[in-house]
Amino acid sequence: MYQQFQKLLLLFLCLTFFAQAKIFEVLTNSFALTLPDTNHMQIDHLNYDIEHQELFRESRNDTLLSRYTLRKQNIELNYQFEKFSFFASWSGNIIDMADMLNTDYTNSGFRPGSNNFDLKAQTKIYGWLLQPGIHYSFSRTNDTLFVTDFPVSEMTAYNNYFFNLLPETFGDTIPYHNASDNFHIELLASDHKLMFYLKYSNSSNRLTESHINTSSNDKLNGPRESLCKFTYSGIKAFAGGRANKYSFFWLGLNYNFAPIDWKHTVFPSVPDTLEIIQIADGKTQSFNTQFGYHLLSFPFNLQTAISIGFIKNSTRASTPVLGYVLKILPISHQAELDFASTYLLAHVHFDYPLKAGKSIFTPRIDMIASRFRSDVSLLALLQFGLEDIDIQELYVHAAYIASIGCEAKIALNRDLFLTLEADQLLPYVKTISPEPPPPIPSDIKRYGGLSISAGVSMSW
Repeated sequence: MYQQFQKLLLLFLCLTFFAQAKIFEVLTNSFALTLPDTNHMQIDHLNYDIEHQELFRESRNDTLLSRYTLRKQNIELNYQFEKFSFFASWSGNIIDMADMLNTDYTNSGFRPGSNNFDLKAQTKIYGWLLQPGIHYSFSRTNDTLFVTDFPVSEMTAYNNYFFNLLPETFGDTIPYHNASDNFHIELLASDHKLMFYLKYSNSSNRLTESHINTSSNDKLNGPRESLCKFTYSGIKAFAGGRANKYSFFWLGLNYNFAPIDWKHTVFPSVPDTLEIIQIADGKTQSFNTQFGYHLLSFPFNLQTAISIGFIKNSTRASTPVLGYVLKILPISHQAELDFASTYLLAHVHFDYPLKAGKSIFTPRIDMIASRFRSDVSLLALLQFGLEDIDIQELYVHAAYIASIGCEAKIALNRDLFLTLEADQLLPYVKTISPEPPPPIPSDIKRYGGLSISAGVSMSW
């Protein structure tokens, strides 16, 4: 159970990295720990940069076993016209996780890409700075999952009522198509003392897969197709104000709701009336509140925040009808997963711009310390005498994550700059309860969390 939990966490993090641009920004954006930036719209500029992220890598004796990377290119333009400032950007991401779905039983190339667009405007009305913005991104992926082998149990009953039925149910080739669309709108308003921010996000993900059922039973034999819809809606809001010329305090709220719906959409010409239509359905909810502090009027930048929140998930799933006992009783197995986690998280950001003529070097460090308490309940309801699986566990995790980096803006002349940026993520996650099994000695080396970018910038 512990190892499966770790694998699901790795998959979630990789998919999240794919949706975002920078590694540490994944965490700070997800938990709403930093203030929106308005300074980049104060100067006319045109930027282009390319970025490489080494998300995760495994090797043994200098032989590469597994590697997940992300490549990105970004173009942004900011132009001021009279009392208005307009900002536009495009970025394209390609993530290489080709071996993520390569297991002892499956094989697939997985290299999704995405396109991201941002538009913002900025102006002042009666002393208030107003900054509305809109973001849209989309991704389309077509690939095939090849099943190279099927698991086998030492127990005859498990083979007869589950494992032996899988080859004819799914076949060895499963084409799939994934379409993802993400949209959000935001509005920031501030004067010299107060700041207000509101953002609404909406995302949809549609995964379609198809396969051929080769069962000798006419009720099951034929083409199959299913559609898995995952949607996400979120609202983020905060308000803050200056206590004095050195201190800015803010309070924020963040709520997210994400249902999942997985259904069969194509059946054989004469489907069985007892066939399972709903393969899975569930919902995830999360809520957190943050209290933050920003130090002002100093040559360096210091922000800190504390976040308290919870995440809940409830999912029900079922296999399709795998076969029949005595040609009458359908074989189908169900499972229920409930997950609830509460957490306390603290974040500190520090950077210090150093000027050398028109060139600027900005070393920075981010640190996150958190404690998660998670209740996990898994109940698998198996038919025809198979032993049900009932797992209930309380996990307590402590996570400490540091990101050390530097940004350099090197002046080539008065208006043209070379930009370089590098960050290294240093995570440490400890399972406090239950005590994890002793690590198995291994000569596998693991590395990741590196982000490097280079580009050119022109201002006028």
